[in-house]
Amino acid sequence: MKNTASKITSKGQITIPHYIRVKSGFKIGDAIKFEAKDDYIIMRKPKNLMDYLGFLGNAGLPDDLEELLTPDVGKSIMERE
Repeated sequence: MKNTASKITSKGQITIPHYIRVKSGFKIGDAIKFEAKDDYIIMRKPKNLMDYLGFLGNAGLPDDLEELLTPDVGKSIMERE
């Protein structure tokens, strides 16, 4: 494991080293969740809805779950109610 350091800017920003971004799968624009544990900080990607759909099985959902996230589908669901 590599050791490296970053400085905190006046705006509270830091640079995440390249090898950590690659290893963790962080990409530009990703949200990052911070958790304080004793004397260290845990950074991880927050869970989202798509992470939890797996336990439901197919449940009649389309094969391409991205279809669920389109504005047209949301409008269609609202019109049904």
